[in-house]
Amino acid sequence: MAVDDRFSGYSNKEIVILDFRDHDPSGIDMTNDLSSRLRKYGKGMAMTVKRVALTIEQVRRYSLLPSPTKTADTRSRAYARDMCLKPCKQNHHRALDWERVAFVTSSDLRHNIMAVLKKGERTPAQLSEELRISRQKVDRVLNQLQGVKLVVCLTPHRRKGRVFAITERGYAVLETLRKAP
Repeated sequence: MAVDDRFSGYSNKEIVILDFRDHDPSGIDMTNDLSSRLRKYGKGMAMTVKRVALTIEQVRRYSLLPSPTKTADTRSRAYARDMCLKPCKQNHHRALDWERVAFVTSSDLRHNIMAVLKKGERTPAQLSEELRISRQKVDRVLNQLQGVKLVVCLTPHRRKGRVFAITERGYAVLETLRKAP
């Protein structure tokens, strides 16, 4: 049965698909694949795929030990780097973190977006509404923050409804700012 046939009776309702997967490279790719297939075969139907699983934010909030990624998975190195799950060379990252701290403190908007993302994942539309700023400004700042690995897009293959989260590096920057006099 085709996607559009299965959901045709719900055309006047918002369709939200709850996707339960691990927070690892395979799980994230499977969610992205599901989203892209629904877009492709859903013929323009408005559907949202929401990941309902343990998130990196919950791992941090509850001080859980992250499960190691499968080292044979070619995506594991990028995933661990983006989520800051592996120990870093301390001296190298201390120098980089001060650059990131300066980058964030030079813009109230960057700092505000990161503070909201610290509370949990958000879409650009949610950030725009919560901070009462234009979507264009939110998108520009999110791109800047992604460029320095302070935030990450959890749904990079989506054009609409992308979800962003703060990275471990982003948490470290906010913690440094919190401790500053």
